[in-house]
Amino acid sequence: RARSLLFGQRETTGRLPPALADSEIDLLVIHAPERLPATTQRRLARALKDGLFRASGPRRDLPVVPRVILTSAAPAAEGRVEEGLREAGLDSELVAQIAGWCLRIPPLRERIDDLMLLAEAMAADSLDVGLDRSAFSSEALQRLHAHLWPGNEAELRSVLGSLAGTARNGAVQLQEVLPLLQRQAGMASNLRSEKDRVVDALWRHGFNRTRTAEALGMSRKTLYNKIQKFGLSG
Repeated sequence: RARSLLFGQRETTGRLPPALADSEIDLLVIHAPERLPATTQRRLARALKDGLFRASGPRRDLPVVPRVILTSAAPAAEGRVEEGLREAGLDSELVAQIAGWCLRIPPLRERIDDLMLLAEAMAADSLDVGLDRSAFSSEALQRLHAHLWPGNEAELRSVLGSLAGTARNGAVQLQEVLPLLQRQAGMASNLRSEKDRVVDALWRHGFNRTRTAEALGMSRKTLYNKIQKFGLSG
């Protein structure tokens, strides 16, 4: 589906332009590009390099019209952004194309002073509620600032959403915050399950089981057993 949206498909390109060539799109944001199949990543890299691409339908070259931004939640240390992207599954050809144009946003725990500014903006924009610093008790604020926020902004948004949906009188108390932070920490630790890793690797390697097994560091037989175990054989 991502390939069809970006480059068009034979049945619709004549009436629906590919996103990369759509003159009505000023800014095209591609989230988690490392989860795209490797062939789609390489095709995107060539399109960004050449400024044009071969559309799937009419088989003619079209210019890349919108500005393209790739965003990834892959962990990357300062000075190792490109290496971190490769480790997360971004194809080396695409990494080479964006080299020098990468901006690392520090995790929330490294800019904790911005916590309440982010919380206030998220609450107003996404939740349509007022949850600024004055909405929390001093104990609740201290615990929020001490939290490591492994899920970054997504975790903060989830916590705020839970608080916004709870009726209360007065400020948010510590006992309301604690179970939310504990629940989010547990969810973050399980976010990348074994099944997720197998599915991502299969997609990145075009469902080629030999290359997928090599990427996961397991035998082809072990991969086959996991495919059966997780019900991925269909």
